[in-house]
Amino acid sequence: MSSHPDPAIRTPDPAVPSLYPQAPSDPGRLPMTLPLLIEKKRLGDPIVMVTAYDYPSARAAEAAGVDLVLVGDSAATTVLGYNATTPVELDDMLVLARAVRRGLRTPLLIGDLPFGSYEVSDEQAITTAVRMVKVAGCEVVKLEGGGEASVSRVRAIVGAGIPSRTTISSVTNAGAIALLALALSALGIDLQNIALIAGALSVGIGFGLQSVVSNFVCGLILLAERPIRVGDWVVVKNEEGWVRRISVRATEIETFDRASVIIPNQEFITGVVKNWTHGNTMGRIVIKVRVAFDSDLDKVRDVLMGCGAGHPQVLRTPPPAVYLMGFGDIGIDFELRCLIGNVEQAHVFNEIVVDFLSRIPT
Repeated sequence: MSSHPDPAIRTPDPAVPSLYPQAPSDPGRLPMTLPLLIEKKRLGDPIVMVTAYDYPSARAAEAAGVDLVLVGDSAATTVLGYNATTPVELDDMLVLARAVRRGLRTPLLIGDLPFGSYEVSDEQAITTAVRMVKVAGCEVVKLEGGGEASVSRVRAIVGAGIPSRTTISSVTNAGAIALLALALSALGIDLQNIALIAGALSVGIGFGLQSVVSNFVCGLILLAERPIRVGDWVVVKNEEGWVRRISVRATEIETFDRASVIIPNQEFITGVVKNWTHGNTMGRIVIKVRVAFDSDLDKVRDVLMGCGAGHPQVLRTPPPAVYLMGFGDIGIDFELRCLIGNVEQAHVFNEIVVDFLSRIPT
């Protein structure tokens, strides 16, 4: 991959109409650059990359706060309907990359050089890379291959002045495995044993990444469908509190004790979540009272009704209701049920209880 330093691609001159109007996103998030990417790697922060082929998927990636977006030649099979990636042309990649560019503001955009657009010569590689940068608005170009030819193409692109600081080149998986196999053979290591170990590692890594990928996909669903929003009062996995931040991997909840709880996004999609304030803030409070067996039940009911109906935060429609719930060991159980406009106003419960106690004769 090769990075392009031209700041005009990320921050167009406001005096010139932009060819790539940017999608709105969090104004506090800075555009991703190679130095920022290196710093995140150094700090051990997670780096998220997704593939996008059009404007809607780019908007979703922007809203999710991902770091890198790749317009890959896999578009040949996923978008254009080919049976392989080799038929895709450079013009196809330019159209797709331009659409993605218009949907991004902060992620670093990577453009894949399609098969046949850089293998012939260094000059062809430079021409293709320049078009991906100038026409499509990509900031990094990616090419695949192994051996001296691919190294020569990368050096040519760097020599043409496209990258400013560094060039990240890669070989295909097959090429890397072949080189590794040759090296191990030269050292006299049995490749059959290596194959068994590699197979076990691939299976283990695959199972290990299932949870990561699942949480990422669930994060995108949360951001798109918005079953919970920042500020909502939720109950999930025995944790209760306010939603403070929703990211692509996990959601942060602040409990009533002011502790921060990080919950994987998968729990919000596959588990049961109670959202007290999803549609509105209206909620019900239930006040339980136990009185002696020889109490005047009509007076108990009237006092409870008066306490509920007399509070200014209690809704008049539907009106409060008093229910005789049953007979206990030492008394009769009543419940006052009423709706309030804001379920977060916990003081209403206490005020009604204090009012009830003040009306009981001593």
